[in-house]
Amino acid sequence: MHLVVVGLSHKTAPLALREKFVVTPEEGTQLLSSLAQSADIQEALLLSTCNRTELYLVAKHRERAEEKGNAFFGAADKTLLYCHSNQEAVGHLFRVAASLDSMIIGEPQITGQVKEAYRQAVAAQATGPYLNRLIHRSFETAKRVRTETEISLRPVSVSYAAVILAEKIFGDLSEKKVLLVGAGEMAELAAEHFVKRKIRTLGLCNRTEEKASLLAKRFQGGVVPFDRLAEAVSDYDVIVTSASVNSFLITPEIVSQAMERRKGSPLFLIDIGLPRNVAPEVNSLFNVYLYDLDDLQGLVVEGLAARQKEAKKAETIIEGEVHRFMKSLLEREVSPTIAQLSQKIESIRQTEVQKMMASLGPVSPEMREVIEAGTRAIVNKVLHEPVTRLKAEEVENEGLSSADVLRRLFKLPL
Repeated sequence: MHLVVVGLSHKTAPLALREKFVVTPEEGTQLLSSLAQSADIQEALLLSTCNRTELYLVAKHRERAEEKGNAFFGAADKTLLYCHSNQEAVGHLFRVAASLDSMIIGEPQITGQVKEAYRQAVAAQATGPYLNRLIHRSFETAKRVRTETEISLRPVSVSYAAVILAEKIFGDLSEKKVLLVGAGEMAELAAEHFVKRKIRTLGLCNRTEEKASLLAKRFQGGVVPFDRLAEAVSDYDVIVTSASVNSFLITPEIVSQAMERRKGSPLFLIDIGLPRNVAPEVNSLFNVYLYDLDDLQGLVVEGLAARQKEAKKAETIIEGEVHRFMKSLLEREVSPTIAQLSQKIESIRQTEVQKMMASLGPVSPEMREVIEAGTRAIVNKVLHEPVTRLKAEEVENEGLSSADVLRRLFKLPL
């Protein structure tokens, strides 16, 4: 069997083209069911996200799988597609599942997306022994990368950096109240990260209250009216601002009054607005911590460098896992061939021993045992070299060529 992956991603194709090949769950199920019923394809899996669309196919003939994959992408410029087979395809999937091939290295969403793609393929009855083993091994590999490296720990976005800074100030955030001022992409990402920390309360404040309400509904938070922002400052431990305004929303006077009401309890402000939303002088107040974009960008740069370093460790893990999977696959593939060859040679040996006994006439039990032992030794020595080579042979892109040759030479079942 051959594994082929044909696809395009953020590394090879622009967004305008990637958008054309985003597949809905309903379309994906229909495609997988059709492929599973095809005479050329034994197993199939479709991975479709905003950054990639990939079709994984298992087939007896590699060329036919490649044709099916290319046909799916239709008239798309073939120079923007990639096609990997067998060992390269396995390595590609392992890197994808472990987020080494992601736009942001170490992001955790892709593993869940691969799991969802697998569930869809199983539901469409498009998987089998090969993909079942492969996908589960990809999950094990991704888990090893997460647990044995620090690839996901450092912040690589401003919003994530804001959460990391909050944890440095407060430690555990589970009892903290967080207010997000602004309802754009940065606020949305910050909300996701803070909610994962199981914070006590999430507040949303925006000039357009409707947008704040949508985010509040999504993240089970509360809405703070924009005209009540100054009063609300004292109610929160962490305030993240990312509003589009031309003047400071939070001034030293507002924070000073809030600190009186808070009785000196620490207040953490993260200003990721451009222009800035919080007056810099706020940082001089006792027990008030203010960070702006410049502070956060430093963390992001450090995080990207750290993840790149950890990615090298992850590649070593993946290389070992690919080798282990291909070895197990090889053993499963060649074991029937070895058993069939052994049985055929043993059958020939027994037939020839019977002929020999008949021509020799009556022989003693001792002599018969000598003949049996001698002929078995010959068979074992003849089989030793090809069997050893088969077990040790690496699986190359063209498949198990030596096993195929043996089947044909000895007329073994295909």
